[in-house]
Amino acid sequence: MTRFAEVTDLQARTKVVYAGADIPWVEALLDDASAHLRDMLGWQVFPAAQVTYVTKVWAGIFNRLPVQPVVSLDSVSIPDTYMTFDVYDGGFETDTNGIATITFTAGYAAAPASLVSWCCVLAAQVMDTISKLGMLSNGGLSSVAIDDFKAVWAQSSETGGGYTLPASVVAQLRAAWGTTAYVTGSA
Repeated sequence: MTRFAEVTDLQARTKVVYAGADIPWVEALLDDASAHLRDMLGWQVFPAAQVTYVTKVWAGIFNRLPVQPVVSLDSVSIPDTYMTFDVYDGGFETDTNGIATITFTAGYAAAPASLVSWCCVLAAQVMDTISKLGMLSNGGLSSVAIDDFKAVWAQSSETGGGYTLPASVVAQLRAAWGTTAYVTGSA
């Protein structure tokens, strides 16, 4: 699966240049961050992918496709039935009632800027924890002291730490890029 952000995106945001053996590590972290964002949103967003689902359709009733933006509506079929359909406004209308199999292509040609940014944030969180602890952790840094250096990590996302995003950010990203149905597909 294509990641939302590349090493160059993370470098531009952190002002750190990654080279050599660090490149595969950073790519793996960006892959993990992208997977986390996709799980949170309920679909892959980028790149566009073909998906198939089955649903009830009624003649003359508009059926909005569950993932936007729609690149193409590839087929609408009801077994053993001749039918036609019109495509408009991110959905379709048929001339037949029944249980239809719908195949369409949806998604963005380029990763949305906000998802590139949050992908980098999630990867940087992991990198920071590894640099400070030397290992992965399920908690987020909650405080740092200067004299006799001290760092304290929270143990759950409920306290604002961990490799998750704040609830307000999750809500914003779901509103902007999420979907009302969980749809998966193959590119």
